[in-house]
Amino acid sequence: MLVSQTKEIRFRAHDNQLRHNASIEALMHIGQEEQYLPVNKIDSNVYEFGFVHNEKGVAILEIFVDGVQIPDSPVRVDIEYRDCDLEFPGQRMAPVSII
Repeated sequence: MLVSQTKEIRFRAHDNQLRHNASIEALMHIGQEEQYLPVNKIDSNVYEFGFVHNEKGVAILEIFVDGVQIPDSPVRVDIEYRDCDLEFPGQRMAPVSII
């Protein structure tokens, strides 16, 4: 997956097993940092969460249901430089580069 720095990427998880009161956790790793993402229940079996980061890099997203990692997890999220010329035309701005 690919996202530009400072732009949020949203994920939706569908619980195909239709568990009642399932515990959904999303854990994002970037560099040496770990962050649990807030997970919102959208429907009886649909959950949503998002992630935003200000620096270029690679993040690894792990998704757990009732403490067990789902089959499609982990997910790699590449964070690329934002296009400052497109977002701020003529202002000669540069993306954050702390690597």
